[in-house]
Amino acid sequence: MHPIFSVIVPVYNVEDYIEECLNCLLAQSFSDFEVILINDGSTDNSETICQKFTDKDPRFLLKSTPNQGQGAARNIGLELANGKYVYFYDSDDKLEANTLERLYHSHVENDVDMVMFEGDVFGESSSNNFNYTRSDNKANHELSQYIYTSLIEKSFTPSPCLYSFKKSAAANLRFLEGIIYEDLAFYINLTLDNKLKFYVLKEVLFHRRVRANSTMTTGIKEKNAIAAVTVFKHISSGEMSETKWLFLQLYFHNVVSFIALAFNGFTPLKYRAILLKYFLLLAKNGRFSIKAMLTTIFPELKKLTKS
Repeated sequence: MHPIFSVIVPVYNVEDYIEECLNCLLAQSFSDFEVILINDGSTDNSETICQKFTDKDPRFLLKSTPNQGQGAARNIGLELANGKYVYFYDSDDKLEANTLERLYHSHVENDVDMVMFEGDVFGESSSNNFNYTRSDNKANHELSQYIYTSLIEKSFTPSPCLYSFKKSAAANLRFLEGIIYEDLAFYINLTLDNKLKFYVLKEVLFHRRVRANSTMTTGIKEKNAIAAVTVFKHISSGEMSETKWLFLQLYFHNVVSFIALAFNGFTPLKYRAILLKYFLLLAKNGRFSIKAMLTTIFPELKKLTKS
């Protein structure tokens, strides 16, 4: 018998948090699940703690690998998953005890491929402005329209810890490896390239721990710029629906802003050349305001256009 849920947990040097994280799974009111722990080359006691859970509960499986990053760990988990539905859960966070039960009923009662829900933050830097609320889908939009609307309303939340989905919906889909923001590319490919039925569950079921010096809280650096460009390249290479073009227009501005922030407000010529290349590719399709996009890449042009 296959379980209803496969919960995939990448683990890397979280000995101070992993036990609390996994105890949230043991406390679930819905019991038909497996937990796939991917120890991504931890050098602390994380693996030992995970092994204690696998020893006492057959629903827990531990797979240890050399360190390859979170994207690779999630991909390994997807390969091992046997459940009808998949949920990704980070190893330093917490869940409400009824999370899987609420997700299951939302999937079944609404006959949907994907359930999106809400979260909040706690921890050392919990005052940071993270928005994990969801827009309502009052207009019964298609999923791609909903994603675009949520970006405009600033409720765009791509974290895989905030949705569950049918494994069959992502049969050929994997995370990018070796970069940050790998979850953004996965989310966009899942939601904008597939006509999935979805449901928005307006409940806070997930609690993200925000730690000092984590990927979430450290300043924007060159690696962020490289990752943003890589993700843009990836999601702009597939088939293009009208909604995806609109999404890319908004996301392009975000990429440019990220690069400028990474270099203290100045975008180096190397990155301007990369951005110009993708802008010209997309501009051929007439979806962009040429003036707006060029002044985004070359802000000094704004002075010329005013004169």
